[in-house]
Parts: sequence; structure tokens; C-alpha cells
Amino acid sequence: MGLERKSKVIKEEDRKVTAYHEGGHALVARFLPQTDVVNKITIVPRGRAAGITWFLPEERDFKYKDQLESELAVAFGGRVAEEIVFNRISTGAANDIKQATDLAQQMIRSWGMSDDLGPLSYAKGEEQVFLGREIAQHRDYSEATAQKIDEEINKLIKNSYGSAKTVLKENLDILHKLAERLLEKETVMGKELDELIHTMRPGIKLPSKTLEDMKTSAESTEAAAGQS
Repeated sequence: MGLERKSKVIKEEDRKVTAYHEGGHALVARFLPQTDVVNKITIVPRGRAAGITWFLPEERDFKYKDQLESELAVAFGGRVAEEIVFNRISTGAANDIKQATDLAQQMIRSWGMSDDLGPLSYAKGEEQVFLGREIAQHRDYSEATAQKIDEEINKLIKNSYGSAKTVLKENLDILHKLAERLLEKETVMGKELDELIHTMRPGIKLPSKTLEDMKTSAESTEAAAGQS
């Protein structure tokens, strides 16, 4: 992502948008199941990014459809937060949208994750040609199937966007408090986020793992390996 740019002068309005944007990513990740652990949220500019939410991905050999759907929702968390709080959308989610679109296309076209289309691959014959050119496509399916593929990708995106919106609307008070803390401190660690959530939602059991869960899991794996 590049080095921190603490000397960069940022308008207060832009800092506020960034705080809600990154807070949106983090909260969706904490309230949805099968997501990566939130490690750190910061609104200190780094490289070309105005802010970043860091995750600690769990080592996996493969992923399931529900995990990927949660990933899509997390990707849209920033854009949704802007929409809910400011009733406006910015260009800040450009990279999020690109990554989510690429993932949704893979889910439908390559991994057969559409109930309507079935376990079929529609990525045959697509290959990267010379530098500077676009992907060459040699379709071996009908125009009607191509339209159905587009519809399934669009449906997947809309459902994930809706999931992110549900989480943030139901926890808007936490989003406001998290954004306030980011504007004050600039960086909030994952453990602090969990403490904030539990303070505002006493007794809540979050569906996603924490950093402590990952450590416990790793220790158990190492112990089991030592016994075998």
C-alpha cells in the first residue's frame, strides 16, 4: 500500500468520509460470519489510499460460497456506509467495487456457484493476450446464456450489497461511535473494535473469529501435530 503519508493535509470532510468508509468495512466484517479477522482500521493515508482496514486471513486450502458472499459484503461496507450516513457516494470505493466485481464473476463463471446455471464453467477460451490488449473471449455458449450469467453476477452483487446495508443500518450507532474514535485517534485496533461493540451491545456473540480465536486455533493445531 506504500508508506504512511502523515504530512499530507486532508480536508476534514474527507477525513470524516474516510472514517465512515473504513468503519463500514470493519463492522460488516465483524457482524457477518465466515469473514477474516479485523486487525487494524486506520484513516492515516498510505500510498494512494485515504484509509485502510487490515484483515488477518485465515490459512485455507479453499473457500466456500458463504465465505465468498461475506467477502463481497465486506468489500461493499465502505460504499454502503457513505450512502447511509451522507446520502452521497464518492470515488473512494473504486478499488472495492473492482475487486468485488472480479470475485463475483469468478464465483459465477469459473466456480459454478449459481443455483440456476448449475456447476458449469463459463470461463473457457478466455486468455490474456498481448500487453495493452483486452481479454480475448471465445464463447462457446449462447447469447441467452451470456445474459443469464450477467443476471446472476448482478444478483450476487446486489444481495451482498443488501447484506452490508442491513448490518450497518442495524448498528448505525456503533458506526457513528467507531467513526468518532477514528477521527480522534486515526487508528483503531481490532481488539478495541470488539471492546466497543461489546460495550454498546452487552452480551452479544459475534459470528466471526477474533485474533484470540486464531491464536487458540493455531496453538491447538501445533499441539495436535506434536502429539502425532
